[in-house]
Amino acid sequence: MDSCCCVVCVFTTQFTKQFYTPKMKTAIASLPRNPDFSFMHEFALAHFRPSQENAAWQATSPFIPDVALLVVHVIFAAFTSGVIIFSGIDEVGGPKWFIYLTNWGYLSIVLSSIGFVAVCVHRLRLRQSLVRLQTSSEELEQSLSAWRWFHSAQQITFTIALDLGIVITGLYWSLLEPKGSFLDISTHALNAAMTILQLCLSHFKLNLLHTVYPVGVAATYLIVSYVYTVLGGTNTTGQAYVYAPLDWKNKPGSAAALAVPAALVAVPLVHFIVFGIMKIRVAIARHTYTRMGRGDGNNHAMGEV
Repeated sequence: MDSCCCVVCVFTTQFTKQFYTPKMKTAIASLPRNPDFSFMHEFALAHFRPSQENAAWQATSPFIPDVALLVVHVIFAAFTSGVIIFSGIDEVGGPKWFIYLTNWGYLSIVLSSIGFVAVCVHRLRLRQSLVRLQTSSEELEQSLSAWRWFHSAQQITFTIALDLGIVITGLYWSLLEPKGSFLDISTHALNAAMTILQLCLSHFKLNLLHTVYPVGVAATYLIVSYVYTVLGGTNTTGQAYVYAPLDWKNKPGSAAALAVPAALVAVPLVHFIVFGIMKIRVAIARHTYTRMGRGDGNNHAMGEV
């Protein structure tokens, strides 16, 4: 064991002397540092709040024209709106529609898809007004300021839709009995695929600390489901629970053992994964714009132009 440790130490020392020379150290130190890729930068307390800047990144794409991105959002908004209406008609129970986490998550997808359409239309109209010289710089700034609250709400809503859509899909296919119907596929597979595609096609920015929003929604749902079940509520088939694995009345221990890790571990883990997907998208866009020689690749990749 000691000899193995010695071999490792000798190898590490020789490798460092051979390759990590003062010249290389200087070269690494001189590389440009991009704050957008700084991991610790993401944990600044200011990042708890949604972005208050001009959110052009919510309405533009690094890969397709802005009009094409609008078309994608319109298709998604129309499809998800149709699905949620169909789910309200297809499922028996009336008000019991609201006791299912699937419907909470899908409602956030509908709202965020409609929000994307509104943001894209607003930006396109502003650009057309600027081209026609019908809007002054002061009027432009007033219009952007008036929409900042909407951009903030949209950032939170889509973050919730993205994280919960993936978590709900994973829990459904791993813990429940899938039926394979159109409604099941739409709300437990296409939902996650659509939100990931929206993230990849747009300049949308995620903050690591924004995981508190989907975690908060998940925790709120667990409290509501607990109170509903304990007070004698039933699902649409008359059983004394909403989901069989989440039987607070008869199996509170096993329900808590599932619920707590799902809300406090699975949701942040999924958020970290989609945050990584966003960073990969930014890197691909930056590399593409730099190779094409289209100005500042960093600005293009982040949607700041």
